Amino acid sequence: TRPGERIFPRIRLRNDGDGDGRDVRVSLSTLDADVTVVSGEATHGTWPAGAARNNEALVLDIAPDAQPHDAALVVDVVDADGSAWRFDVTLPIVAPAVEFAQRNFWLFDPEPGGDRDGAANPGERVFPRARLQNAGLDIAHDVRVALSTLDPDVTVASSNVSHATWAPRAARNNVGLALDIALDATPHDVTIQVAVTAARGNSSIRSPSNTGRWSSRFGTPGYSTLSPAAIVTVRPRPESACCQGSDCAMSGRPRRRT
Repeated sequence: TRPGERIFPRIRLRNDGDGDGRDVRVSLSTLDADVTVVSGEATHGTWPAGAARNNEALVLDIAPDAQPHDAALVVDVVDADGSAWRFDVTLPIVAPAVEFAQRNFWLFDPEPGGDRDGAANPGERVFPRARLQNAGLDIAHDVRVALSTLDPDVTVASSNVSHATWAPRAARNNVGLALDIALDATPHDVTIQVAVTAARGNSSIRSPSNTGRWSSRFGTPGYSTLSPAAIVTVRPRPESACCQGSDCAMSGRPRRRT
């Protein structure tokens, strides 16, 4: 059960007595301020001994701003003879679902330190742009986007971007992530892990089929982790050579180091 939902609880009861019940009334109530009883009564003209039944006429509304907690409900049963029974029921209210989707991933390599060709070259500092969307219907709170890699040729210079809130359906670039590529790196593909965490919510993730490898990692309730993986390709530096006789000269843009 999540904030803002209308739910239809199914209270299944059984007549454990030896006789049939007549004019049985099942009522549902609560003192919880986050739960409104829209329809709280189900009736049965007769209830045979030994029979179990669902009580399907019950309806509850959960407040849109309800915080995660267990709501206490009470089920009262009375029949025509005045016999009465009471049962306590717990209704867990969980945090809103948070769902993120990848929209794009690219590299920015400005000067100094880069040559603005959008590629990761040896010796460069590059700034990944991970564009993500809150694809859920609720606001995500205390969102952190963290970047990591196990590749020995890549050092994470800046690994985190934080967002106090992230509106539903909103897409954002995560500006502030940075990678340093080793001077002696050879051309290869680098797997970059981008972990998205939210302080509230149960999470899932979607990604387009034409992106790199993605995986999902779920944390403890109320602190959920999403782990997409992107591929960064390290390419040779864009230099060209020309030789005349025994004299050789290198042409290309001078490189700056960070």
